Amino acid sequence: MLRIDSSTDGGLAEAGPVIATSLLRRAGSLREFFERPHGHWTSTRSFLAWCLDATLWGHVFWGDVRYEDLAPTVALLERFGPAQPYDLVSDFSRIERIDLGVFNLTRRYLVEHADRHRALLRVHSIATPPGFAGAVVAGFYGVVGIAVPWVVRHHRDPGEAFRASRHPHAAELRTEVERLSTSLVGVPPVLSALRAYLVSEVGHGPLVVERAASELGVSKRSLQRHLERAGTSFAEEHNRARVDIAKDLLCVPQISIEAVAARAGFASGSHLARVFGRVVGVTPTAYRGGGR
Repeated sequence: MLRIDSSTDGGLAEAGPVIATSLLRRAGSLREFFERPHGHWTSTRSFLAWCLDATLWGHVFWGDVRYEDLAPTVALLERFGPAQPYDLVSDFSRIERIDLGVFNLTRRYLVEHADRHRALLRVHSIATPPGFAGAVVAGFYGVVGIAVPWVVRHHRDPGEAFRASRHPHAAELRTEVERLSTSLVGVPPVLSALRAYLVSEVGHGPLVVERAASELGVSKRSLQRHLERAGTSFAEEHNRARVDIAKDLLCVPQISIEAVAARAGFASGSHLARVFGRVVGVTPTAYRGGGR
């Protein structure tokens, strides 16, 4: 039975969303979470961190994770963090982009604290996103440059990552963490996964709903129902992904509008202009000039 947790928990810094919870309580800040982690969760703009007990920690990342989002967490992990053997569940299935600064920061932290991880980390269960982002996540340990004695398991389904921990409350915890993260990000998991897939695949051949559904491990009809409930469509999400890529390319003055269109999967510069104007409200040229 789920209940509404309205406790202030030792000086809650600010009122958070009222979310049904039975296993985890909200900590008021990152620091408060790391000082008293057991049975608590906290969040930032792009991730949720949680700790069920001393033996099971985890996090969920979504969207575009930036260096400035993660740096304070890494600084606190260096001071606090797990103190006894534990399992870690990392849900990266909603990530849409991989920031090089985040990659390097994570690698540095792991290398500098390798002895602690070797002594304490037992199993790392990872839910990977689709497409290029998934390849980066799956290949991370291969390029870290240190021996990894703990067990690393990759899963397409976040639920499998939770079940791999074999904790007696794994199923209930998975439901609760998904409820929390969906409330915070405001985007259903399937839609987040689709957006990550589309961004990684734009420019690499035609994108059709059947291919996307297969990549996400759902049926075409199931994917369409998820999109309808979210008030969007595959065509709208495809255009959103292409426009997001075009925005990044437009920040480079040396790349012509026609080249931006080609790299972002548009048939021509005029095609880019029509879709970009409809989605963003200004032309690509105006956006490049600062009219955002």
